Amino acid sequence: MDCFFLFDFPDENLTFHAEYCTERAVHTLDGVVPDLSALYAATDASDKEGVLKFLTARFSSGNGFFEFLKERGIAFVPTGKSYADTSSDV
Repeated sequence: MDCFFLFDFPDENLTFHAEYCTERAVHTLDGVVPDLSALYAATDASDKEGVLKFLTARFSSGNGFFEFLKERGIAFVPTGKSYADTSSDV
């Protein structure tokens, strides 16, 4: 299973979009990480751009982002999820 993440700061919270792809399906999860001070400490960044650079470099592909948050006691809130069947009967 391949996994891809996009990170953004549209406001004061970090948002993420995750896609988990298999041969026959795509699962997505959207969420927000509201604890900005914990993200600054965990990424050793001084601003939002630094947080984005750190997360993108380490977690844009692969499934380590959730473990990273868990190990540091940083919560996230799911805001949406979806499933698409990509198999074809044609």
